[in-house]
Formats: sequence, structure tokens, C-alpha cells
Amino acid sequence: RGEIIKRYLDGIKDCRFIEPLFPYDPDSNVYWLFGVRCRQRDELILHLKAKEIATGVHYMPLTEHPLLKPYQSPCPAAEKIWETFVTLPLHAALSGEEVDYVIEALIEFDRKMQSQL
Repeated sequence: RGEIIKRYLDGIKDCRFIEPLFPYDPDSNVYWLFGVRCRQRDELILHLKAKEIATGVHYMPLTEHPLLKPYQSPCPAAEKIWETFVTLPLHAALSGEEVDYVIEALIEFDRKMQSQL
């Protein structure tokens, strides 16, 4: 997984609209998810879905979890930022070609966003 993360990080390093979820350090840490931030998250998810790339939204504010609804209180920063999070495929069985395919789709989306400026 660390090698896949390194490939993702290298592949998206020049993207303007897609950035890593947080500063990954795959040489020192083990990760079970790889996520990116994108202000156009829902559009990115649809773009990747059209290319048959599975995504997820794994991180959400605690105030959004059903169990904690009775204790809900405003948390504007968390409520705003989580809407930019999306997780990408990350499992040991991913081939190099599959990782490259995901990276190419991300770059394609980024270029599409840049062209709309």
C-alpha cells in the first residue's frame, strides 16, 4: 500500500484542484485509506464512477453520525471541509496499471476543472 500511495502522491503532485487529504508519509506510517481533497468532490466522484473507479466518503464530522445526532451542535469548519474528502482505491491487489488508470482519471478531471476557469 505504501508504494501505491507514493505513486498516487507523485501522480497528483501537479494537480491544482486535487490534493492529498493530509501529509502522507508512507515510509514511516501504514495507511488503510488514501484520500484526496477536492472542492468539486461530488463532480470528481461522478467522473471517477463513469470510469468505473470506486470511491468512498469515509470521513465525516461526528455531528453527522446518527448515533450522535442527539448531541449535535454547530461545527462549521468540520461541516464545510468534510465535503471535500474522497477516498480512492487502495488495496494490495491493485496492479500498477490500475493505479495509473486512477491517476490518469484524476489528472483528466483536474485539467477539466482548469479549463473551466
